[in-house]
Amino acid sequence: MHEVRVDPTKNRLYLTFRGFTTAELADITTREVEQALLQLKPGFDVVNDISEYLPATPEIAAATGRMQALLRQHGMRRAVRVVGGSAIAAMQFS
Repeated sequence: MHEVRVDPTKNRLYLTFRGFTTAELADITTREVEQALLQLKPGFDVVNDISEYLPATPEIAAATGRMQALLRQHGMRRAVRVVGGSAIAAMQFS
């Protein structure tokens, strides 16, 4: 399960990733992030909770990289990552 939430008053994007990710779910999440970015101004912050995320395939890791590039292109100022016990999952988001 993934969750994309926006707080326009704080100019903040909240991303939560739990469990395994499929290519379909990665595409859906990317589209949700694109829609969320319409509500934010350049200089927004991201809180990314991957504490319950499980390591993904290289295909999903590449999709994650594309999403990170999208965030930077739209003016992300900084990101805070909440990690759990999976070092592999944390490295995929680095």
